[in-house]
Amino acid sequence: MHDRAIRRWHVGWSPTVNTALLDVGREPGTTPLDSDSVPCFNLSDIKRLLTKAAAEGTSQLLVEGMEPTLRRDLGAIIRGGSKRGLFMGVRTDGRRFSVPGYAEKMANSGLRYVEVVTSLGEATQDSREQERVFEQACAGLDALIAVG
Repeated sequence: MHDRAIRRWHVGWSPTVNTALLDVGREPGTTPLDSDSVPCFNLSDIKRLLTKAAAEGTSQLLVEGMEPTLRRDLGAIIRGGSKRGLFMGVRTDGRRFSVPGYAEKMANSGLRYVEVVTSLGEATQDSREQERVFEQACAGLDALIAVG
């Protein structure tokens, strides 16, 4: 397991809040986008990291890495962190939350905040595709707002 899977920082306005990033990498059995540079963590590995983060005093944990909403086990990851007392969030492009019921499913798993990061894509990408991606991200934000 990679020791660098969890990175820490302290929120400047509150020294009592210890926040960590958890790079969940890719799911086992999926093809990496860039050879073996993307770590591969199974759910057991991630649960051990969640336990370690909680034991070390982490209060908030932001799940990131590739696109975490593509992992089939994201709900289990969120649930696992919540059960360990972590305030769970995810950094995403927001598109998956546009799928009906997905935002509610993640909220019910214990997801408490979402950080949406958008990109207009590469210069070679078709402008219609860029527009579609942006519309999906906006629909995902709408779904998140509706869930609360």
